[in-house]
Amino acid sequence: MNPLCHVIWLAGFAHLVAGNFFNNDPAPNCNEGNLDVQVFSGKHHGLLKLGKNPMDYLVDHLNESLDLESQLPFKAMRAVDRGHYTTWRPYANCITNIGYGAHMLSPFQQLMTLDDLAEELTEGKKVLDIGSGNGYFTALLAWCVGKTGKVIGIEHIPQLVQRATHNVVSGNPEFVKDGRIKFVLGDGRKGYADEAPYDIIHVGGSIEDIPEGLMDQLKVGGVMWFTIGNAKAMLTNNRRTESQLAVVKAHKRNEKDWDEEFLGRLQRLAALASVEEQKYHYHPNGFYDEDDDKFDNAMRR
Repeated sequence: MNPLCHVIWLAGFAHLVAGNFFNNDPAPNCNEGNLDVQVFSGKHHGLLKLGKNPMDYLVDHLNESLDLESQLPFKAMRAVDRGHYTTWRPYANCITNIGYGAHMLSPFQQLMTLDDLAEELTEGKKVLDIGSGNGYFTALLAWCVGKTGKVIGIEHIPQLVQRATHNVVSGNPEFVKDGRIKFVLGDGRKGYADEAPYDIIHVGGSIEDIPEGLMDQLKVGGVMWFTIGNAKAMLTNNRRTESQLAVVKAHKRNEKDWDEEFLGRLQRLAALASVEEQKYHYHPNGFYDEDDDKFDNAMRR
């Protein structure tokens, strides 16, 4: 990927999470209203008027703004409509709270991550998505690996596993029909040995070190995408602290060794945590589903 893109991505991420990311706003820095949403691009801020196909408008806008090495991310996002995966401003280019202390990253960030993995995300690959949340990014990965590929999404919140399965059945039922996507309940820090080895492992939360045994579940020649740094120090009593995380892609050379490719720095990303830590740090006002009235009330206290 063009290094400038990572600079733009990181700048955009810092802008989007500034202010209300860790308070009660379910979609920080997004405008109210059904038709107009704030869109961030590498060139400007502005309002995107949504029409009959808001997903196309959003993807077209980001395609004009980003200089990615591959068109794969844009094709995937166009095929997997965010409106089937979240009820909170699905076409806004911002981080969205999906309930239970979990967040859905912005389209901007998801495109950048897919671009980082575009060379490896080919037909027939097997992928482990750790921290699958509402299933949206898992579904993007499933589109990329095609009918002969398989993506396992692992999540430790039972309600989110159920929600992700429902979302895929609603939005992309073909992924379920051809068996290319599967959601399981478990501690993602331990991976998912039942389906190992994997060509790609995507770690959806920041980590301080690669969890023991996780690299063993990666094929020789496979890659692991993750952000690493002192993630837990970033949140204390629900307050943000200044910290930076390294975005890394590890290439496994043999059963014991791997090379780490530094892709850039990320200002903030929620840590890969236990359920208890997630409850305490990331959702102090309630541990609710995004479709629950209690969630709506908690977000607006």
